[in-house]
Amino acid sequence: MIPSLVHLREHAFVSGNLEGSLDVENAPDDVLAVILGNTHEPLDIQRVGEMLAAMPSHKEQGDEYLTRATSLMEAAGALGLKDEAEGGQLGTVVRINVGAAFESFLLLLRGQCFPKLEELDLTSAIRGGARWRMESFVDAILQGWLASCTELNLGQNIMNDADMQLFSQAVESGKLPNLKKLFFRYNRIGDAGMTALAGAIRTGGSNLVTLDLYGNSIGDDGIKAFSTEIAHGMRLLDVLDLGANNFGDAGMIAFADAVRSGALPLCTSIGLGSNNISDRGMEAFRNAIERGSLPKLLSLSLQGNPGNDGPAYTAFFRRPPLPSQTPPRA
Repeated sequence: MIPSLVHLREHAFVSGNLEGSLDVENAPDDVLAVILGNTHEPLDIQRVGEMLAAMPSHKEQGDEYLTRATSLMEAAGALGLKDEAEGGQLGTVVRINVGAAFESFLLLLRGQCFPKLEELDLTSAIRGGARWRMESFVDAILQGWLASCTELNLGQNIMNDADMQLFSQAVESGKLPNLKKLFFRYNRIGDAGMTALAGAIRTGGSNLVTLDLYGNSIGDDGIKAFSTEIAHGMRLLDVLDLGANNFGDAGMIAFADAVRSGALPLCTSIGLGSNNISDRGMEAFRNAIERGSLPKLLSLSLQGNPGNDGPAYTAFFRRPPLPSQTPPRA
């Protein structure tokens, strides 16, 4: 049942729910507004539309609702949610892989059809060069329509710094209060985007436990900004992947300094491979760990850096290994 309809029983216009009897024709305008304003399931919209269309005084409005219901049903079908829509169960959906059906997803999201959505996979869904896609998605977040989301995947969307700065506004707003896992693999995010995201997470993403930025273009300045933020926040972060970016010793030293100051106390997995870190950066990070930093660390990736042949890297793997570490090949 639509929650706001409960009080309508006092007016004797509703018995049970929309599957029961609903005396729309005799309902006062303010009560009718409550009914229409709180009807989000396509199936319920269709039922209300049928009742309105059957009355000469409300036929035009009823036809509009029937058209809307049809559009929402088609959108649900494009997302593979036809059965849920026809059963009036879109409101129970907790997991969606949007794929190529972004516009359909956006239509349903604007219709507030997913109040319990937790895991949202937008991999490759926003790409296409149209700025409106990211703007529309951010606007939906700011409206509070994804407040229940705990996991968000924005990988492979050709996101650049401007896109990330826009998305960061949504994170900073606090409109994603339950977000725990955030993925940005294989985009085009650089220093400006990373700087914006780091600040936003510290302000509005305090529950984050997974942050994956593998395969972007983040350089030293971006990692420095990120290191400044983790030194003061992101205390719950458990998994961090910064592999396959473009930072070197300056970024790695800043990251090591943050770690040495007590950052990431709960982190169990860090990916730093395939960057431009030489022996100097490796040494700074090794010193930080050997001083007792990162006490929960279980998995560490450093492969594919210029410093992998240097003494600091070799010395690092001579220490008692982390459970998932593999010593370099002889």
